[in-house]
Amino acid sequence: MKIAALALIALAVAARSETTVPGFEAGTTQQCGENEYWSACVKCEPTCWDRTFSCPETCTSGKCLCNLGHYRDRTGLCVTSDRCPVEAPHVADKSSADTSAAQP
Repeated sequence: MKIAALALIALAVAARSETTVPGFEAGTTQQCGENEYWSACVKCEPTCWDRTFSCPETCTSGKCLCNLGHYRDRTGLCVTSDRCPVEAPHVADKSSADTSAAQP
């Protein structure tokens, strides 16, 4: 019962699209889209075409990031992995370039 209640609270927090930005005056909020949250310190974000990303050591300015289990697609939306394209454009281009180079 306690686990279910905690899970519901966690889902409610993750689903909130408006959060208070740390370091700003009380009452100041930052709007984020569906499946996003605000982060004042951004190091990296997984995308549909780069899910195994490496993060820099320093933060960049704050922005909305995708919730855990979501990836930024090429239109800028945060989607689950099953909604990501099968092949990213640069992967398809690279494989077709490699194929053409290998042909006589």
